[in-house]
Amino acid sequence: MNNQKHNLQSRVACPSLSLSKHSILCAVQAIASAEDALLNLRAITSSLISFFQIIIPPILDQS
Repeated sequence: MNNQKHNLQSRVACPSLSLSKHSILCAVQAIASAEDALLNLRAITSSLISFFQIIIPPILDQS
């Protein structure tokens, strides 16, 4: 019971603490999403480079 009272006092004394934790979690998730997007972009770029390395030489040889 005493612990619950302390938790309530902590929330009342510093209501922004939970908001800050939420903001930090959101920021971490956003960074993780950005990292995933960059990895996807890297994979797409690598695939395009491979594609053009296969397609372009025969076209140049025909010239």
